[in-house]
Amino acid sequence: MRKYVVILLGILFTVLPQDSPLALPLPPDTTNTTVHNEDIPPNPVPFLAVPPVQDVDVSQDAILTEILEANADYLLTSFDTNHILFPFRVRANISAPQGNRAQVGFWDTDLKGANAGRFLMGAGNTLRWLSNPKLKEMVDEVIDGVEECKDNSSGYILAYHPEGFMHSEQGDYGRSWFTQGLIEVGKAGSEKAWPLLRGLYDWFNNQSVNSYLPYLYDGISNGEQGQIASTRMYLETPVGKYMDSQIAQDTYRDDIWMRQLIARDPTGIAQYHMPSPNHPHCYEITSFLSMFDNYRATHNTTWLDAAQGAWDIVYENFIHVDGSSSLTEGAKTRDPSNGKPSDWPAKSYPIHPGAGTGETCCTSFWIKFCQRFQALDPLNETYAAQIEKAVYNAMLRQMVPRPPQSPPSSLPPGIRYHAVMEGVQEHPNNDNTCCEGQGTRIFGSLPEYIFSLSEKLIQVGSDAYAPDSIFVNMFFNATLYFNASSKLAPSALPVPPPLPPLPTPNPNLNYTWKQIAQDSFYKGVYCGAGLCPKNATSLQTCQAACIESQHPYMCMGITYAEPSPGRARCISNCAMRQLPMQTNTTGPVYTGVYNLSLASNVRTLADCRAACLADPSCVQITWSIRPQNPCVIYHEIDASMMTYPQSQGWVKCNSNATNATACAPFGNGGCVTYSAIDQTIEAAASPGSSQWLLVGREVPQQRDWIVPHKTTTPTLSSHVSDASLTQVSLTMQTAFPFSSPVSVKISWVASEVKNVYFTAHIRVPSWLMNDINVTIKSGNTTQTTVGRRGEYISLNRTWSNGDIVLFNLPQVFEFTKYTGIDQIKEFPGKRYALSVGPIVLACTGKLDTDSSISLPWQPESPQDWLIPIEGQPLHYTVKNVPDVEFQPLWHMDSQQQFTVFPVYTRA
Repeated sequence: MRKYVVILLGILFTVLPQDSPLALPLPPDTTNTTVHNEDIPPNPVPFLAVPPVQDVDVSQDAILTEILEANADYLLTSFDTNHILFPFRVRANISAPQGNRAQVGFWDTDLKGANAGRFLMGAGNTLRWLSNPKLKEMVDEVIDGVEECKDNSSGYILAYHPEGFMHSEQGDYGRSWFTQGLIEVGKAGSEKAWPLLRGLYDWFNNQSVNSYLPYLYDGISNGEQGQIASTRMYLETPVGKYMDSQIAQDTYRDDIWMRQLIARDPTGIAQYHMPSPNHPHCYEITSFLSMFDNYRATHNTTWLDAAQGAWDIVYENFIHVDGSSSLTEGAKTRDPSNGKPSDWPAKSYPIHPGAGTGETCCTSFWIKFCQRFQALDPLNETYAAQIEKAVYNAMLRQMVPRPPQSPPSSLPPGIRYHAVMEGVQEHPNNDNTCCEGQGTRIFGSLPEYIFSLSEKLIQVGSDAYAPDSIFVNMFFNATLYFNASSKLAPSALPVPPPLPPLPTPNPNLNYTWKQIAQDSFYKGVYCGAGLCPKNATSLQTCQAACIESQHPYMCMGITYAEPSPGRARCISNCAMRQLPMQTNTTGPVYTGVYNLSLASNVRTLADCRAACLADPSCVQITWSIRPQNPCVIYHEIDASMMTYPQSQGWVKCNSNATNATACAPFGNGGCVTYSAIDQTIEAAASPGSSQWLLVGREVPQQRDWIVPHKTTTPTLSSHVSDASLTQVSLTMQTAFPFSSPVSVKISWVASEVKNVYFTAHIRVPSWLMNDINVTIKSGNTTQTTVGRRGEYISLNRTWSNGDIVLFNLPQVFEFTKYTGIDQIKEFPGKRYALSVGPIVLACTGKLDTDSSISLPWQPESPQDWLIPIEGQPLHYTVKNVPDVEFQPLWHMDSQQQFTVFPVYTRA
C-alpha cells in the first residue's frame, strides 16, 4: 500500500505468441455444462474442516494472552470513536467532532472508512476469545454511528460519497476493509452488522445506481484488492446472496492473469500485467483468495487451478525463511532473466536494510491464503506448517505492547510495518497504516489457527449437531470446547436445498453522456504516453472510442479539446512558448511521449529550448530543477496536463502564436480517455476542453458455475436419533516451543455420559527429523502408535472421560542456506539461517559493514558450538564469539542489531 492519490501514467499491452502456454484457453472447457440463466447456482463447495469462530480458551498461554491483550489496548487507545466516525458523519452532513487525533494524511484522508475497517477487523476478532467490555462498548458505538449515517433510501453506508470510489484506492481498499470489519464484528455477535452489510451490497450490486463497477479493477491503483469483500460477503455471512459472488467474478475477472497463474509463471506476480497505476505487490494475494472463493461459489475448477497456481508461485518464489513475503511495491529493480521492471524477481529474496519486504499485511494475507487450502485439504500438513512459521517468526514480533511505565491514556507503540531480516527492527506505527489493519486482524484471530472442526456434522436428535472430527494444527496451551455425540452416527442425510436463481441480466445497454467540466478537467487514470485514440477528431469519435474500450482499460469518460488550425505541428519559423506558471518555480506540462536521453547533457533552460527547436519532431519540453535529466524532449503530447514540482512546460509553436495552450499540437486530436475520473478533487484548468462521463456502462455478466455431475458431499452427513449431545473440552498443555512435551486431554462435565465419539487428527510437524510415538492413556490402559512426520495422525476412537494423548516434539536444529541477491562478496553462498523446529533464530550482535555477522563455524553440528543460556530457552551464545547471541525474533530488544542470515566463514 503506497500513497497513490492521483497517478497519470500510460498502459503496456502484452501480446502472447500462439505457442505460449499462456495463450492457451482456460481449462476446463465448460461448453454445454455451464448453467443457463434460468437455472440456479449450486451450493458452495464445502470445506472439510473450518476454524472455530469462538470457544477456544487461550488464557493459560502466556504468548497468546500477551498478544491479545496488547491488541485490545492498541485498539482502545489508538483512535477514539469520534475520529473513526468523522468521515461517515461528514458524508452524512451531521455534526462531526474531530476526535482525539487529527485525521491522518493519506491513511484517513484518502482512504476514508479504512480506519473503521481496521478497528472492526481487529476488535471483532479479538472479542471472539477475549472478554473486554470496553472494547465491546466501543464496537457498539462505532456500529451505532455507522447506522446513524446510513442513507435510509438506498442503504449506502460507506464513509465517502459514491463519486469517491474513483479517488485513490477508496473504491477497493476502503470498501474492502470496512466490509471485512463488519463481517468480523458480525461473527463476534454484533447483530446490526448483517443488515448494514446487506443494505450496502444491495446498492453496490445494482448497476443502475452504482455506475462505478466497470472501473473498480481497471481504473484504481491495486484494483485487485476489492473483490475479497464481495466473495466473503457471499460465503461468510448469513445475509449473502449469489449476486455478491457474481459481481465479484464479473468485475474483477482477468483471464490473462489466470493463465499466467495456472502456468506457474512467476512474472504473473513479479510483473503484474495490469496497466499503471496498478503495480506488483503482495495485495495480489487478496485476489488469489477471491479466486479460491469463486471456485467454491461456482464449482468451476479453473478458479481453483488459478488459486493453486498462485499459491505454488508464492510458496516457491516469494516467501522468506521466516514466513514473511519478499514481495513489496516500489522496488527499483529488473528481472535479470528478461530485463523487465520487477518489484523483486522470483527467488531474489532481498534482505538488506531498507529492502521493504516482509510487510505485515503481506504475511496476514499469506496466512489467510494457507488457511483456505487447509480448510479444503485439512490433512495436508504443508498449510499448517506455513501458518505456524509465519505466526511465530513474522507476526509475533510485529506487535509492540505498551511499556509498563507508560500511562494508560497514552498511545501504545503499535504495530510494525516491515518484519526486517537484518539491521534493527522498525519503530512501530500507530497511524492506521495497512499493516496495522491487517496486523490487528491476525493478532485478534490467532486462537483460530490452533484447531479446526470438521465441516461434516453429525445430527443428534432433531435439532442438535456435532462435528465428526477435530484437528490439532498448532501447539499452545489452549482448550477447545465443542459438542460431541454419545453414539456413532451411520446414516446419511439429504443434500440441503439449492439457492434461489439469479435475476436475468438485461443485455440492452443504452449509453448516454454527462458533461462534468468545461474549460477544465478532473484528474484520474488516463490513456497517456501516446496511447490515446489516434483518429478521434471529433467529440463523437472520441466518445465512440471510449465506448468500444475493453479490459484492461475500460473507459469511464473522456476529455476532448476541439482541434484548430493553430494546433498543427510547427515545422518552420518556430518559437518556444511557456505554459502558464502556477508558482515562481512550478507550472503544468502536457503529458505524452518523451525521451530522457536525447537531451541528457543539457544543463540550461536556454539550451533545452534550443534543442527542441533544432529537433523537427519535438513538440514540447519539460524543464525541471534536478541534478539529472533536467531537460526532457517530447515528441507527442496529449490534451491532458499534470504538474511536477520544480518543473515547467514549454510548447513549440509558430512564432506568431502567443498562447501555448492554444497552439499545443495534440497528437491524439484532443481526445483523452480515462479508466478512472476522480471528481472528489478540484478540477484543473484546461482552456478549450470539455470533460464527459459515460453513463450506462455495466459489467458484462458471465456465468461460470457448473452443474455437478453427482451429488456433492452434504454438510450434514449423518444422523442418530437416540444419542445425546455433550459439551467436550479438548485441553492441550505444553510449553512448546521452549520444551518438547505435549498433552491433549479429553473431558466433560456430564457424569451420566460414559463415552463420546469423534476422530482426533493431530499434526506431526514436517520440521521433525523422525516419526514420533503417540501414547493414549485411558483409565488403566495405555496404547502407543506412531505419528508419521509431515502428516496427521488420525485417532478414530471411542473416548472416555479423562483420556489423555501424550507425545513429544523434540527440538530439531536446521540450517537454511540463503540463495537470494544479498550475498556477501567475500563469502558467496555462506549465509545460513538457523531454526529450532519452526522458530527462526535471530543472530544478534554488532553488524559489520555488510550488515551481517561472521561466525568462524560450519553450518552444522550446532551442539558443538551453541551454548544454551540457563533460564532462557531458545537463547544461545556462540563458542569463541563474544557478544553474539541467537534468540527468537520476537524476543529481541527494539534497537538490537541482528541478522537472520549470518556468515559461516568455514562453510
